[in-house]
Amino acid sequence: MIEIPLDEDGLQRILDALDTRIDFNDDETLRLVGGDFTLTTLLDFYSGYDSSKLSFDGYAGDTPVYSYPDTLYSTHDLIRILVEEIRRLRNG
Repeated sequence: MIEIPLDEDGLQRILDALDTRIDFNDDETLRLVGGDFTLTTLLDFYSGYDSSKLSFDGYAGDTPVYSYPDTLYSTHDLIRILVEEIRRLRNG
């Protein structure tokens, strides 16, 4: 996992990802609107996500279940990192 950068470039990437949404083209394919990557994609990048490590575990009802051997950043991790940085800056 890469440490999530909180410099100006890193913060701008986070804001850009928050402004990006997934939409559908007329032919039902997905497209990104408002940016080049979603927050999930950005966090996957910082986590070092590699889709070849994903393994299919079966189904839970009609829903396919997959597992991944490594830890991935979540939005909760990002919020926690930002709160810690705010506290650090406040406390000098």
